[in-house]
Amino acid sequence: MNEFPNGWRDYFVKEISEPVEHTFRVVLAEAQVSQAAEQIIELGHAALPLEHDKTDSLIEIIWRDCISYSLLDESYTSVGPTKSSDGSYISMLEIFDQSDYIDYLKKISFADHVYPGPFKHYRLSSLTHIIDVISIYPPVFRNIKSSEVNQMKITTRQFQALP
Repeated sequence: MNEFPNGWRDYFVKEISEPVEHTFRVVLAEAQVSQAAEQIIELGHAALPLEHDKTDSLIEIIWRDCISYSLLDESYTSVGPTKSSDGSYISMLEIFDQSDYIDYLKKISFADHVYPGPFKHYRLSSLTHIIDVISIYPPVFRNIKSSEVNQMKITTRQFQALP
């Protein structure tokens, strides 16, 4: 897998980690609509929950030489993914040469296009999180199996998405 899937898909963030210094890793699990309806008190009616089948393959995304990353609960975002003219979402992964996040990074650090070099802002929108990453290199994508999650040695820190 050389590219991120086109269009909008429903993904959960399964794992977030920094497997080696300055490398950022995200594992996504595609959500499937459950066939078992559940009564949702907040909605006042039954709904079909989105779930991940543990046998499904996952998508691993790795950014080398990551300068900065940020994780936001999607419930609190004021900026959603870009929509096309018909109102549908274009992609879960957006790439920016200029953004408020890059402006913020320039205010709080000395990182710029001279040092460490040209970089881009990547925004990944999932069902539960908005992840912003600034990196010199584009991400690398790979299909993995559920058995490969949590198999990498974590040398700095690791965060696990809450169910």
